[in-house]
Amino acid sequence: MYVRPRIILVENHQKKDGKYPVKVRICYLRKTKDFRTPLSLTKEEYVNAILPNPPKKYKEIRHQLDALTAKANEVISCIENFTFQKFKDGFYNIKKESSNVYSVFEEFIKMKLVSGCYKTSVNYNTAMESFKSFRPLLNFYDVDTQFLFKYQDWMINAKGKSETTVSIYCRALRAIINYSISKNYLKKDFEYPFGKYKYQIPGGRKVKKALTLDAVEAIFNFQAKPYSMEDRAKDFWLFSYMCNGMNVNDIIRLKASNIDGNMIRYHRGKTFRTTQSNRPLISISFEEEIIIIINKWGNLNPNGDDYIFPILDKNDKNDEAITKKKELFTDSLNKHFGRICEKLEFQNPKITMIYARHTAATVLKKANIPIFQIQESLGHTKPETTKNYLGDFDDDSKIEVTKSLMRFKKAV
Repeated sequence: MYVRPRIILVENHQKKDGKYPVKVRICYLRKTKDFRTPLSLTKEEYVNAILPNPPKKYKEIRHQLDALTAKANEVISCIENFTFQKFKDGFYNIKKESSNVYSVFEEFIKMKLVSGCYKTSVNYNTAMESFKSFRPLLNFYDVDTQFLFKYQDWMINAKGKSETTVSIYCRALRAIINYSISKNYLKKDFEYPFGKYKYQIPGGRKVKKALTLDAVEAIFNFQAKPYSMEDRAKDFWLFSYMCNGMNVNDIIRLKASNIDGNMIRYHRGKTFRTTQSNRPLISISFEEEIIIIINKWGNLNPNGDDYIFPILDKNDKNDEAITKKKELFTDSLNKHFGRICEKLEFQNPKITMIYARHTAATVLKKANIPIFQIQESLGHTKPETTKNYLGDFDDDSKIEVTKSLMRFKKAV
């Protein structure tokens, strides 16, 4: 978008000496802003100075006006993604004490590591490296709407990444900006680039991750070689599903102390930094099929502080070590469960452990279980998160909805 400065005389603001202030007017995206200059002129001086060939007595004034235009054009030419604030900073030579984005990223990552959030620190580091590849040097005042749209275009068209990846990385950058604002690293003139009529982070493509009950039945009846890796993958997928979609992180952290009579009760590992009173307690009926899997792959009678499944050791205190063990275990389960899906000739052979959680939520939804109860079963603190887990109804259900609307027609 072309930006052109104009020199104007502000005739509605006469000074005591009878002169009027001269300003630089900038028009951009149908918005206009005027910027003051140290120059003041009478109407006669201004009118004669802007003539194509001004009289000799006004030529010096013309040189001053031309110098202002030249300075404005020079500032504009140095701005990659124009904003009025950037023009103001350059025109008045305002030196910003803006922090480097990556230094704050690193500060935030260290904070997460110290608090034991190893996985989160890895995710933010990955996002930071992506932005570094796009722009090796980046200050907060460079992060505007145009920058974000260019980054999104570069990621999708040049790097071949998905909108989901762009969404994850941009949410990380937004968190860093919010963190910087909370720490007063940014001044009040910082233009927040996210939100309505600004850059809106893409939602990403929503992939259906819920299986039908027929598919769950096929998995349950699949005959794997006893105690093989496929047998283990099958059992842990079903364990997750039958335990209200318990994720792998919580499965490997289960202890004997979580067994309460005929119930399993636990807090999600993901929420252990949440205020204690806000942490939902998840309760699961201790059904026979669940007991069989625990007896097969774990130990129902350990000491209270021992893990039920031998994935973690009670001496594992470091979050990094726990995360790596969890990821190795999850990768193994996904790999061998994928082979089961191929043998069952599922249309999507890349079904992973997370599908058990989505399937459990969707089955409960189709059974008309209230959403607040599904939310409690999944351990979500917000109903919006639960809604994201709930799969769409299948075509048969949608056809039935339409037929219900047509029942006003009398049978012929």
